[in-house]
Amino acid sequence: MLALLVLALVKTSSQQPRVPDNTYQSCLEKLDRGNCSCTSPNTTIRFYFDEVLEDCFTYLYEGCGGGRNTFYEEALCRQTCIPADKYGCAGNKEPTGGCTDTDQTCPAGSTCFSGPFGVGPCCDDANEKEWDEARNPSCKVGELLMRNVFYGITPWLGKSCSHRFCPFGYDCIQGKRFAHCCGPIPNFTEKIYPETEDSSGGTSTYTKNNPPPLMSILSTNNAHGNADDEKNSQTGGSCRK
Repeated sequence: MLALLVLALVKTSSQQPRVPDNTYQSCLEKLDRGNCSCTSPNTTIRFYFDEVLEDCFTYLYEGCGGGRNTFYEEALCRQTCIPADKYGCAGNKEPTGGCTDTDQTCPAGSTCFSGPFGVGPCCDDANEKEWDEARNPSCKVGELLMRNVFYGITPWLGKSCSHRFCPFGYDCIQGKRFAHCCGPIPNFTEKIYPETEDSSGGTSTYTKNNPPPLMSILSTNNAHGNADDEKNSQTGGSCRK
Protein backbone atom coordinates (compact mmCIF):
# COMPACT_ATOMS: atom_id res chain seq x y z
CA MET A 1 0.00 0.00 0.00
CA LEU A 2 2.82 2.38 0.92
CA ALA A 3 4.61 1.60 -2.35
CA LEU A 4 1.47 2.44 -4.32
CA LEU A 5 1.11 5.72 -2.43
CA VAL A 6 4.72 6.70 -3.15
CA LEU A 7 4.27 5.81 -6.83
CA ALA A 8 1.12 7.93 -7.00
CA LEU A 9 2.90 10.89 -5.42
CA VAL A 10 5.83 10.63 -7.85
CA LYS A 11 3.45 10.41 -10.82
CA THR A 12 1.48 13.42 -9.59
CA SER A 13 4.62 15.53 -9.09
CA SER A 14 5.83 14.71 -12.61
CA GLN A 15 2.49 15.92 -14.00
CA GLN A 16 2.75 19.34 -12.33
CA PRO A 17 4.99 22.31 -13.19
CA ARG A 18 8.03 22.36 -10.92
CA VAL A 19 8.00 25.33 -8.54
CA PRO A 20 11.54 26.43 -7.60
CA ASP A 21 12.37 26.08 -3.91
CA ASN A 22 15.31 28.53 -4.13
CA THR A 23 17.48 26.66 -1.61
CA TYR A 24 21.21 25.98 -1.72
CA GLN A 25 20.53 22.24 -1.74
CA SER A 26 18.80 22.63 -5.10
CA CYS A 27 22.00 24.09 -6.58
CA LEU A 28 23.74 20.73 -6.11
CA GLU A 29 21.15 18.77 -8.12
CA LYS A 30 21.70 17.71 -11.73
CA LEU A 31 19.72 19.65 -14.34
CA ASP A 32 16.45 17.96 -15.33
CA ARG A 33 14.54 20.08 -17.88
CA GLY A 34 11.27 18.25 -17.28
CA ASN A 35 8.78 17.04 -19.88
CA CYS A 36 5.51 18.06 -21.51
CA SER A 37 3.30 15.18 -20.36
CA CYS A 38 1.03 17.10 -17.96
CA THR A 39 -2.35 18.58 -18.83
CA SER A 40 -1.21 22.20 -18.99
CA PRO A 41 2.58 22.35 -19.44
CA ASN A 42 4.06 25.69 -18.36
CA THR A 43 6.88 25.92 -20.89
CA THR A 44 9.26 28.76 -20.01
CA ILE A 45 12.85 29.91 -20.07
CA ARG A 46 14.44 29.28 -16.67
CA PHE A 47 17.90 29.22 -15.13
CA TYR A 48 19.99 26.57 -13.41
CA PHE A 49 23.29 26.41 -11.53
CA ASP A 50 26.20 24.62 -13.18
CA GLU A 51 28.35 23.14 -10.43
CA VAL A 52 31.42 22.71 -12.66
CA LEU A 53 31.67 26.34 -13.77
CA GLU A 54 29.90 27.63 -10.64
CA ASP A 55 27.69 29.91 -12.70
CA CYS A 56 24.04 30.20 -13.72
CA PHE A 57 22.85 29.43 -17.25
CA THR A 58 19.58 29.62 -19.16
CA TYR A 59 17.59 26.63 -20.41
CA LEU A 60 14.17 25.70 -21.73
CA TYR A 61 11.94 24.22 -19.04
CA GLU A 62 9.65 21.82 -20.91
CA GLY A 63 6.65 22.52 -18.67
CA CYS A 64 6.10 19.60 -16.28
CA GLY A 65 8.07 17.88 -13.54
CA GLY A 66 11.80 18.37 -13.73
CA GLY A 67 14.50 18.65 -11.11
CA ARG A 68 14.99 20.99 -8.16
CA ASN A 69 17.87 22.86 -9.80
CA THR A 70 15.62 25.45 -11.42
CA PHE A 71 15.08 29.19 -10.94
CA TYR A 72 12.68 31.68 -12.50
CA GLU A 73 15.35 34.40 -12.67
CA GLU A 74 19.12 34.48 -13.09
CA ALA A 75 19.47 36.84 -10.12
CA LEU A 76 17.75 34.33 -7.81
CA CYS A 77 20.01 31.57 -9.08
CA ARG A 78 23.13 33.61 -8.42
CA GLN A 79 21.97 34.82 -5.00
CA THR A 80 21.11 31.28 -3.94
CA CYS A 81 24.05 29.34 -5.34
CA ILE A 82 27.06 31.67 -5.59
CA PRO A 83 28.68 33.11 -2.43
CA ALA A 84 28.78 36.90 -2.42
CA ASP A 85 32.52 36.88 -1.73
CA LYS A 86 33.39 34.34 -4.46
CA TYR A 87 36.17 35.67 -6.65
CA GLY A 88 38.22 33.36 -8.83
CA CYS A 89 39.76 32.77 -12.22
CA ALA A 90 37.77 32.15 -15.39
CA GLY A 91 36.39 28.65 -15.69
CA ASN A 92 37.35 27.94 -12.07
CA LYS A 93 40.95 27.39 -13.18
CA GLU A 94 43.36 27.06 -10.26
CA PRO A 95 45.02 30.44 -9.50
CA THR A 96 48.75 30.76 -10.07
CA GLY A 97 49.04 32.63 -6.80
CA GLY A 98 47.45 35.28 -4.59
CA CYS A 99 47.64 39.06 -4.55
CA THR A 100 46.28 42.15 -2.81
CA ASP A 101 45.51 45.76 -3.66
CA THR A 102 48.83 46.77 -2.14
CA ASP A 103 50.87 43.93 -3.68
CA GLN A 104 49.70 42.89 -7.13
CA THR A 105 52.82 40.88 -7.91
CA CYS A 106 51.98 37.65 -9.76
CA PRO A 107 53.99 34.90 -11.47
CA ALA A 108 55.01 35.56 -15.07
CA GLY A 109 52.14 35.10 -17.51
CA SER A 110 49.42 35.87 -14.98
CA THR A 111 47.57 38.94 -13.72
CA CYS A 112 46.19 40.02 -10.35
CA PHE A 113 42.40 40.22 -10.02
CA SER A 114 41.85 41.68 -6.57
CA GLY A 115 38.30 41.42 -5.28
CA PRO A 116 36.06 43.83 -3.35
CA PHE A 117 37.84 43.00 -0.08
CA GLY A 118 41.29 43.89 -1.39
CA VAL A 119 42.51 40.34 -1.98
CA GLY A 120 42.23 38.06 -4.97
CA PRO A 121 43.83 35.46 -7.21
CA CYS A 122 46.57 35.63 -9.81
CA CYS A 123 45.03 34.22 -12.99
CA ASP A 124 46.73 32.75 -16.05
CA ASP A 125 46.61 35.30 -18.89
CA ALA A 126 46.12 32.75 -21.68
CA ASN A 127 43.20 31.13 -19.85
CA GLU A 128 41.54 34.49 -19.16
CA LYS A 129 41.87 35.47 -22.83
CA GLU A 130 40.37 32.17 -24.00
CA TRP A 131 37.36 32.53 -21.71
CA ASP A 132 36.89 36.18 -22.66
CA GLU A 133 36.76 35.18 -26.33
CA ALA A 134 34.26 32.43 -25.49
CA ARG A 135 31.99 34.99 -23.78
CA ASN A 136 32.06 37.19 -26.90
CA PRO A 137 31.44 34.84 -29.84
CA SER A 138 30.68 35.76 -33.44
CA CYS A 139 28.29 34.45 -36.08
CA LYS A 140 29.10 33.28 -39.61
CA VAL A 141 25.43 33.64 -40.58
CA GLY A 142 23.05 36.18 -39.03
CA GLU A 143 23.62 38.37 -36.00
CA LEU A 144 24.63 37.38 -32.49
CA LEU A 145 21.59 37.37 -30.19
CA MET A 146 22.07 39.82 -27.33
CA ARG A 147 20.13 40.46 -24.11
CA ASN A 148 19.55 43.41 -21.83
CA VAL A 149 20.92 43.14 -18.29
CA PHE A 150 21.30 45.68 -15.49
CA TYR A 151 24.85 46.60 -16.57
CA GLY A 152 24.14 46.87 -20.31
CA ILE A 153 23.86 44.52 -23.29
CA THR A 154 25.61 41.16 -23.37
CA PRO A 155 25.51 38.02 -25.57
CA TRP A 156 22.74 35.54 -24.79
CA LEU A 157 24.80 32.48 -23.78
CA GLY A 158 23.92 29.00 -22.62
CA LYS A 159 25.96 26.02 -21.53
CA SER A 160 24.68 23.58 -24.15
CA CYS A 161 22.55 23.62 -27.30
CA SER A 162 20.75 20.59 -25.89
CA HIS A 163 19.11 23.01 -23.43
CA ARG A 164 17.12 24.65 -26.30
CA PHE A 165 17.49 28.23 -25.09
CA CYS A 166 17.64 29.92 -28.53
CA PRO A 167 14.44 31.46 -29.96
CA PHE A 168 12.70 30.33 -33.12
CA GLY A 169 14.62 31.51 -36.18
CA TYR A 170 18.02 31.42 -34.46
CA ASP A 171 20.58 28.65 -34.84
CA CYS A 172 22.27 27.45 -31.68
CA ILE A 173 26.04 27.32 -32.14
CA GLN A 174 27.86 25.03 -29.72
CA GLY A 175 31.29 26.28 -28.71
CA LYS A 176 33.97 24.65 -26.59
CA ARG A 177 32.81 26.42 -23.43
CA PHE A 178 29.43 28.04 -24.17
CA ALA A 179 26.64 27.98 -26.74
CA HIS A 180 25.23 31.08 -28.46
CA CYS A 181 22.43 32.04 -30.86
CA CYS A 182 22.79 33.36 -34.43
CA GLY A 183 20.05 34.64 -36.71
CA PRO A 184 17.52 35.29 -37.98
CA ILE A 185 18.09 32.32 -40.32
CA PRO A 186 16.09 32.11 -43.61
CA ASN A 187 14.06 28.90 -44.04
CA PHE A 188 14.89 28.01 -40.46
CA THR A 189 14.84 24.41 -39.21
CA GLU A 190 15.64 23.89 -35.55
CA LYS A 191 18.40 21.41 -34.75
CA ILE A 192 17.46 19.15 -31.85
CA TYR A 193 20.47 18.11 -29.78
CA PRO A 194 20.61 15.07 -27.47
CA GLU A 195 20.62 15.83 -23.75
CA THR A 196 24.42 15.85 -23.50
CA GLU A 197 26.88 18.68 -23.07
CA ASP A 198 28.97 18.12 -26.20
CA SER A 199 27.04 16.21 -28.84
CA SER A 200 25.08 17.14 -31.93
CA GLY A 201 21.97 15.48 -33.21
CA GLY A 202 19.33 15.33 -35.87
CA THR A 203 16.76 17.91 -36.84
CA SER A 204 13.10 18.45 -36.13
CA THR A 205 11.09 20.57 -38.55
CA TYR A 206 9.00 23.49 -37.30
CA THR A 207 6.93 25.97 -39.27
CA LYS A 208 5.34 29.35 -38.59
CA ASN A 209 2.15 27.57 -37.52
CA ASN A 210 4.01 24.96 -35.48
CA PRO A 211 6.86 26.82 -33.74
CA PRO A 212 8.98 25.45 -30.91
CA PRO A 213 8.27 26.96 -27.48
CA LEU A 214 11.01 29.59 -27.60
CA MET A 215 9.31 31.58 -30.36
CA SER A 216 6.91 33.07 -27.82
CA ILE A 217 9.21 32.79 -24.82
CA LEU A 218 12.25 34.74 -25.96
CA SER A 219 11.31 37.46 -28.41
CA THR A 220 13.73 39.75 -30.24
CA ASN A 221 13.68 43.53 -30.24
CA ASN A 222 15.10 44.08 -33.72
CA ALA A 223 16.94 42.56 -36.63
CA HIS A 224 20.27 43.08 -34.90
CA GLY A 225 19.50 40.39 -32.36
CA ASN A 226 18.65 42.16 -29.09
CA ALA A 227 16.78 39.76 -26.82
CA ASP A 228 14.26 40.79 -24.18
CA ASP A 229 15.52 40.61 -20.61
CA GLU A 230 14.76 37.81 -18.16
CA LYS A 231 11.41 39.29 -17.11
CA ASN A 232 9.94 38.14 -20.43
CA SER A 233 11.03 34.56 -19.76
CA GLN A 234 7.80 33.86 -17.86
CA THR A 235 5.71 33.89 -21.05
CA GLY A 236 4.30 30.48 -21.92
CA GLY A 237 4.72 28.59 -25.16
CA SER A 238 3.64 25.42 -26.92
CA CYS A 239 5.19 22.16 -25.78
CA ARG A 240 7.48 20.15 -28.03
CA LYS A 241 5.89 16.81 -28.88
